Amino acid sequence: FALYIWKFFNLNNLHKPFLIIFSIFNIGIAYAVIQSNLSSGFETPAPGFFHLVLGCIGIYFIIKKKSLANNFSKLLLYSFAIITTALITTNYVLFALPTTVSDKSFFRIILLFIILVFPGLYYINKVANKKLKGSIKKILFISISGSMLAWIIQLIEIHLYHFEIGVDSPIGFFEDEFTRTWKYFLPTLLLSEVIWFYLKNKLKLVYTGFSIIIIFSFISFYNSFVFSDSNPAVYTDLSLNKTVSPNVILIVADDLGYNDISYNGNTLIETKNIDQIAKNGINFSRAYATASVCAPSRAAFLTGNYQQRYGFEFLPDLFNYSPRVRKADFKRFGHQDNFKKWYENDTPINKRGLNPFVNTIGDYLKKMGYQTSVIGKWHMGTHSKFNATNFGFDFHYGISGVGSLYAPINQDNIIESRHTWDFADFITWQVTNYHTLENGKKTIPKNSEYLTDVFTKRAVDYIKVNKNIPFFLHLSHMAPHGPFQAQKKYYDQFSHIKDHNKRVYYAMIKNLDDSIGEIKKALNDEGIAENTLIIFTSDNGGATYTRATDNSPYIGGKMSNFEGGTIVPMMMEWPEKIKPQENYSNMVSLLDIVPTILDAVNSPSKNNKFDGVSLLPYLSSNESIPHKELFWKTGYVKSVISENFKLHINEKENFEILTKIDEDPSEKINLISKYPKKAQELTEKWNKWNMTLKKSKWDSNADVYIPVSNSVNSKKYYFPW
Repeated sequence: FALYIWKFFNLNNLHKPFLIIFSIFNIGIAYAVIQSNLSSGFETPAPGFFHLVLGCIGIYFIIKKKSLANNFSKLLLYSFAIITTALITTNYVLFALPTTVSDKSFFRIILLFIILVFPGLYYINKVANKKLKGSIKKILFISISGSMLAWIIQLIEIHLYHFEIGVDSPIGFFEDEFTRTWKYFLPTLLLSEVIWFYLKNKLKLVYTGFSIIIIFSFISFYNSFVFSDSNPAVYTDLSLNKTVSPNVILIVADDLGYNDISYNGNTLIETKNIDQIAKNGINFSRAYATASVCAPSRAAFLTGNYQQRYGFEFLPDLFNYSPRVRKADFKRFGHQDNFKKWYENDTPINKRGLNPFVNTIGDYLKKMGYQTSVIGKWHMGTHSKFNATNFGFDFHYGISGVGSLYAPINQDNIIESRHTWDFADFITWQVTNYHTLENGKKTIPKNSEYLTDVFTKRAVDYIKVNKNIPFFLHLSHMAPHGPFQAQKKYYDQFSHIKDHNKRVYYAMIKNLDDSIGEIKKALNDEGIAENTLIIFTSDNGGATYTRATDNSPYIGGKMSNFEGGTIVPMMMEWPEKIKPQENYSNMVSLLDIVPTILDAVNSPSKNNKFDGVSLLPYLSSNESIPHKELFWKTGYVKSVISENFKLHINEKENFEILTKIDEDPSEKINLISKYPKKAQELTEKWNKWNMTLKKSKWDSNADVYIPVSNSVNSKKYYFPW
């Protein structure tokens, strides 16, 4: 079209204006791409760099008042063609087979270099040496070769760490990543061809360029119907017959301990709605979180892999705890983007979040035709680049960081409990911004309703709106995480609890339980309860340092790898498929949530490599167990379970504890001297697992001294926060 306009209006005299447009366009795109990549922690902004070079070349010719040489234009276009071919071929070679770490992976990478990259670089260098001189030749060669090599290195890294990216097809990564810059690449290609066409009226490369465009369009069209997780028939069935694919609701409480619900024996509270999920489905009595702190645990159960595989080992929030911390220092909490570094060696907030190439359950289900949403706490990074909508979720309403107030302070209908002894309490009370986000944008500064109720109403509305299409709802409540604020109407129900702090805590849990009741009522009202899979769990054990919970019968809690910090409530209900049954007592992990959901919706992605497994096959058979071993790592605190032996290692305090949890679930007896060989065996297993992980992308914020129990005189251990 551009060529036609050019010829029709006889625009041969617009050579310089087009050069100006070409240069401004490329520099603008370079700025946008590099800014976006750096902000999201993307280490190799090669495409942006390439656009920058093109823009600078254009400016050079404008300043020097020179016209583009024919061969130079030809070189530009061939460079685009080579890079495009490299991208397509690279992704086909690396992702044509299932993504696994094996010798074949390295073999394919070596072949890629031999057959594609080296010849391409050789051609560019040869042409550049003949047709270009001096710095322009060097800049062009470095930019093109650097771009290609950067893409290859990036793909190798992704491949070796088996990041699940893109759709599960030979060209999945190409479609996901390259089409994001499609709007940048296409105009640049056309402008280059217009300039070249003006200088020399030969159509060979023009036809080549349009052929590439047609091929891209065909690939995108073909991929959507052949290689995607669903086919057109399934989409039709999903809209007409709700029995084809179930709705999925993942409800996660925050810091809810194993013993905080009546189903697990707590007599201070009746959590009838939570209990009903277990009674109507199945309860997992030994469900383990992969971390005893919020965000790392969430990174695992949203992806199906250990969070350390993505360098997500610590909390992503940027703050350092010290007795002298100032309120102003924590204004960075919440939903701001431009933070100053606390210390020079701090990882900036725009790199403290979930790896942008990692697929979440939202990505998998969205490609299946599901509507996907997160309502509540996200905590995968507080920078806007880590918003849930960038990770496969169509909608997010809630908070992006560690927490928020539930309601404005000093209200008559809100009962509060402040913890002068709690290292984290001052943060949540004084500096967290009380507002929510909707798809990354602030809502009203102060909500008029209690936060748990706000999330519940949003979730109910979401269910009603999407009742006729398959949906995935991740309802991520903040309760009963601090600050301790409860509605008076719930507080008044617990007059039998004399301790004010505990009374507020249980009132918050009762409010949470009523929320689950509202969700189930909405499903029944809309007639979709039978074919809705509900999974309920908590991100980690109860926070014993609040002195409101004890995680009985286990010791430890949040920020410890003892059973109380890692065993969490977990239950699942799916009336159409899962018959009510007894507790499942074998060891399971929150890692299993993603594979289980993918199995339930019959996604081809269920065959991907995950650290977790689908639990559905194990519910009807006791012949095998889902996990023989589970591992934990948070800085210098390390743990492993194998064959009912659990080993704890704390390198900071230089101690090792070996327990036999089937005989001693409270982990009171250290068997390290009795079974030294077993301790060595578990250490070797942990070391082998650790070798498969990535180094943490950021450091911990502080070392905190965590009590093992809720007693004032409890023994304490250091834990990297």
